[in-house]
Amino acid sequence: LNGPVVKTFKINNGAKSTDVAVVSLNSVVTGSTAVKYMASDTRADLDNNTGSWNDYKTSVTFTLSPAKGTKVVYFKVKNSDGLESVVKSATINKTLDTISGVKKTSATASATTVAKAVLIPSSKKTTSSATSATGATTGSATTDVVTSPTLTVDLQAKDYALAVTADGLVGSLTVGNEGSVDAGAFHVALYFWTDATTCLADAILVQEVAVDGLVAGAEITVPFEGVLPGAGDNSVVVYPVFAVDSQSEITEFDASHLLSTDTLFTVK
Repeated sequence: LNGPVVKTFKINNGAKSTDVAVVSLNSVVTGSTAVKYMASDTRADLDNNTGSWNDYKTSVTFTLSPAKGTKVVYFKVKNSDGLESVVKSATINKTLDTISGVKKTSATASATTVAKAVLIPSSKKTTSSATSATGATTGSATTDVVTSPTLTVDLQAKDYALAVTADGLVGSLTVGNEGSVDAGAFHVALYFWTDATTCLADAILVQEVAVDGLVAGAEITVPFEGVLPGAGDNSVVVYPVFAVDSQSEITEFDASHLLSTDTLFTVK
């Protein structure tokens, strides 16, 4: 019996880089028909069959690990007789650190549980008067009119931490979604301003981190770390400023997306 053969295997159709965690795995299989596939960023999962078998499609999604850098994904398929292909691999450069937003749950709940609120439309009463054929008012009727709630994403910077260590800058920003619907992917950035009135276009970008999404009512803490950017021959006092949704993926960017800190640094 002939098993399936993975003729080609690519990530994002052969793209060299990505700045998000979720990618597509694209494959062409010849020989016998593939019914299941296994994919992992750990080769041992495929060698030992400790990974999960999933229904095969020519294009499936896969989530890369959060840290940026070169990512390797291993892939194989099997047919209905259980005959497996040899393991193939593909690489892609992940240019940004990513983090996924999960809603906070109680300590007794599963760590993967995501609680979602049910939106109940508000209602208001309207009163109309009934009039007889002679023109006299005969009474009034009250009717419930259901109005739809406003569904929005409202990303807010909640808290931050910043410090300078021997290795550079470390910090974090806590972002909350105070809206009524889940937020899709967005970016959070840390900038240095050279004075309190610097516009974002003239600011120094320290680091930008991709967030896969944030459900309504959730909070997430985004880590930042990196080397302090140089300022040339002179020492400069800089103002760290965080930007939420820095690439305007959720709403149009404005000053409300910025969080100015009260921590100043001297950059040499």
